[in-house]
Amino acid sequence: MRLIEWGAASLETSVNQPTLPQLIIVVNAATVNVATQQEWDVDYATENLLRSVRPSLQKKTYFKNLAQSWSSKGWRINSIDDLINRYYSSFSVVRIPSEGRYALLDRQIGALGHTINTYCKESFNAKRRANMLSNSDELSIFLHSAFDHFTRDLLTPFNFIEISRRNNVSCKNGRTTSHAHINFSPFHKILVGIFSS
Repeated sequence: MRLIEWGAASLETSVNQPTLPQLIIVVNAATVNVATQQEWDVDYATENLLRSVRPSLQKKTYFKNLAQSWSSKGWRINSIDDLINRYYSSFSVVRIPSEGRYALLDRQIGALGHTINTYCKESFNAKRRANMLSNSDELSIFLHSAFDHFTRDLLTPFNFIEISRRNNVSCKNGRTTSHAHINFSPFHKILVGIFSS
């Protein structure tokens, strides 16, 4: 499973990564003549793929080594599912049929859209809990910084926190100002009222 290799490479080349990525595998132009209609269900398709690769953990040396590495860090890796969950916070498979069955195609595109929306909300909430929400400008800075980093050096991990810290500090009139993004929750209005009086 190349996806585990990509996940491992991503994790090994990033430090202070606030959240794990989410993974959606889209099986495009899937054959319409399937054994059962359940195969169009996202949960069933995901489980079906996992079932087909489960023996890989015991058969492939690369996966055994990854499992041993995680076990040495205190994580129990008993299945390929456990290994995938070390690299991705969520994992789903969506089958999109080949041409001809337009109602099924429409339903599966809807399932893909629903899965993407669900994962976006989960990602947003995870990043909020980690105090790592980004607006479009900050996201652009992260993407450019990662691109610049990896074009110069593929061996040194990319440090998310360092980029965030570097871009939240600016210098004006010789003074360094830190832009802290702090959520005061319900007390925000009270604190603003006290300090503005």
